[in-house]
Amino acid sequence: MNKSLLLLQNGSCEKREIRQFQFMAWPDHGVPEYPTPILAFLRRVKACNPTDAGPMVVHCR
Repeated sequence: MNKSLLLLQNGSCEKREIRQFQFMAWPDHGVPEYPTPILAFLRRVKACNPTDAGPMVVHCR
C-alpha cells in the first residue's frame, strides 16, 4: 500500500512530499515463507525514492 502526503510550512514556500509504504504480506507470526514479495516491495520503494531525497525512515510494530 502506498500513501502520499504533501507538507507545507507556514510562512514559507517550502513543501515536502512524504510517501508511506506499507508491506501488507508479512505474517502475524514469524517471517514470510518466500523472499520474493518483500524483495519486490523493496525494489518498488527504492524506485520511488529520488536520489536527492532525505533519509528514509523504516519502522515496524
